[in-house]
Amino acid sequence: MFAYEDHLHHSSNAQTIRLIDLDPGQGNSPLSFQLRCVSLSDQPVYVALSYSWSGQTPSENTSCNGKSLLVTRNLYAALYRFRSLNSVVTLWADAICINQQDVDEKNQQVPLMGKIFSQAKEVKVWLDPGDEMNTEAAGERVMELVQLAQFYAEKLSLSISDLQNFDDTWRWGSIKLDDPNRLDFDAKWDSLFRLLQNVWFSRTWIIQEVALSGERAWLYYGDTILCWSDIATALCFASHTDILHQTMRVRGEETSREVMRATRLARTTAAVADSEGAGLGLLWLLCNHWESAATDPRDNIYGLLSIARVHELGDPEIPLIIPDYHSDVAMLYQQVAEKFLARLSWLVVIQFAGRRTETGGKVPGLPSWVPDWSQLVNVTMDLPLTLDENLEYVLERKPDVFTLETVPKWYQVHGSILTLQGYFVDEIIETSDIFNTTRAKLSLPDTDLHERGFLWCKNLFGVAKFWGYTSESDVYTPTGMNLIDAIVETLSIGSPPSILPPNEIRAIVLVLMKRGQTLAEFEASSPSRSTREHREEALELVNDTTESPWTADEMGEAVHGLRHFWNFGFPFKTQKSHMGMISSLAIDVGAHIALVRGLPTPIILRPREDGMWTIVGETYIQGMMDNQILDMERCHEISIA
Repeated sequence: MFAYEDHLHHSSNAQTIRLIDLDPGQGNSPLSFQLRCVSLSDQPVYVALSYSWSGQTPSENTSCNGKSLLVTRNLYAALYRFRSLNSVVTLWADAICINQQDVDEKNQQVPLMGKIFSQAKEVKVWLDPGDEMNTEAAGERVMELVQLAQFYAEKLSLSISDLQNFDDTWRWGSIKLDDPNRLDFDAKWDSLFRLLQNVWFSRTWIIQEVALSGERAWLYYGDTILCWSDIATALCFASHTDILHQTMRVRGEETSREVMRATRLARTTAAVADSEGAGLGLLWLLCNHWESAATDPRDNIYGLLSIARVHELGDPEIPLIIPDYHSDVAMLYQQVAEKFLARLSWLVVIQFAGRRTETGGKVPGLPSWVPDWSQLVNVTMDLPLTLDENLEYVLERKPDVFTLETVPKWYQVHGSILTLQGYFVDEIIETSDIFNTTRAKLSLPDTDLHERGFLWCKNLFGVAKFWGYTSESDVYTPTGMNLIDAIVETLSIGSPPSILPPNEIRAIVLVLMKRGQTLAEFEASSPSRSTREHREEALELVNDTTESPWTADEMGEAVHGLRHFWNFGFPFKTQKSHMGMISSLAIDVGAHIALVRGLPTPIILRPREDGMWTIVGETYIQGMMDNQILDMERCHEISIA
């Protein structure tokens, strides 16, 4: 069996890496290769491999330096695909070129991976297509979108690079494709969706691998070869226009998440190129790619360092984080959180604590105030690319962000305990999982577009009723504002859709709620009937008994337009009649709402038996945002474990 004889962390040259010299071969002849050490400073010529480990254990036999070495099935297939018939091919692949059993070597090699992919002559991405036979169709879809992007860029006097600017979408967002440029995407996009569902897109490490290689990255998908920059252009164009909007209306939530995950990767690729080596904010990267996964949870941090600004403020010679695979995961995540607490003008990192998925297990020993980056949390693309920079800028000058000019942050950390200053203002008395249930129903394969629209209407009525809406009640008691306006603002987390004036949005919501009420009453009258025919009968009744200025198709458009802005988490109501939303699964009756110095939004805390508190998560509460009512004289210390 092969054993590593050299230890790279003992090398006198800190730039030393291993390369694979893959022997030529034909057909099913055995794979054989030699490993040799080189220095990156000597500019060696090689191709870097990017592939998915997929949780596979090494099971396929190869010959390395004349001795047997087991590799995973995916890596084995990639080596076979890229082997030459008659010449040696020089490659770099992490599982072979880094001794995965030597922690000290990993600590030394991982910081070099950014340079490894930056200097590679080419990056070849192996996407194992499995049983997928129609890989060529995926390539055709990509190139159709690229051609459309080029057509509209010329038509609007824009550049293709403008596609990647997600902080300024209005110029592209007005595009409504028409014939002959409108493609039948509903029928054609299945092949592209299957491509984006490949497990490779879910890996944390591939983010830096393609971001640092750009146009040198090529995806091998069966017999189809695609340039990553073309895929990135296609995804960005689709997300900026009505193409993705129209297509995702009839797709399940899981497919939508996979497409948006790939689109975020495209956005990061462009942002890294624009940064010209300066790197991106680490907090933005962590949030933007929270849905990406790594076999080792420490790699959710380490896998982004090569494309992040990772030096201490004011001293580019001091690294913010140094990879150390001896470290405990909880200790690493807390270390990163403490860096953000000190580095940023707000205690913004606390706003990301408490987020958990239904299937993800929490990192053992992780304090509740520390974000768990190992969770596959679904995120939006709304965070500005300059998130870190904006908050660092304020810290280096003066704390003058909104109310923080008079209420600066305050915190202390002792061991794993975080102490803040603030006070409690309310208590949760009831919660609802209505939107969580909706997501489950939307995953049903026979739920068509019209059914989806009416399902949202029914649950819009349900949550409004939960918050106290009746035909006789039109005032939100805590603030005196119109109750429907308060509901829309709460569901949209303070950013109601601007597609129409507020009075028209209110009228639309009332019609949607009326339809939802009719559907709910029909279902309540015949609860034992749940067949598709029953649903069709209910939808027909809704159309017949509720007046609307829209056709069924237009209603679907309206629902989608509003839903785009809604954060469907968990609604709750409080002892003082406030309505609110939170994304945390840990929300429960009896949790307390606190306002804290240095946080622009309230947080929800759950009491512990030892007198300390556990963070449930940040929350939006109508009438209690942006420290509007923070009273410094009421502040006291709150200890969070």
